[in-house]
Amino acid sequence: MDWFVDNWPTLLIGLGIFIVLSGLVRRVAKLAFLGIALGAVGLVLWPMVSSSL
Repeated sequence: MDWFVDNWPTLLIGLGIFIVLSGLVRRVAKLAFLGIALGAVGLVLWPMVSSSL
């Protein structure tokens, strides 16, 4: 317990970094999902567009 009392600033900094990184991971995951969805739509639409030209 004394370790926590002596190192609380380090724990707060670590917790802050963890919160920021988890937010970034969620944002990147959303962007990755959006990219996959757009890629799938592109793969479906590209043959239709290229064959009509």
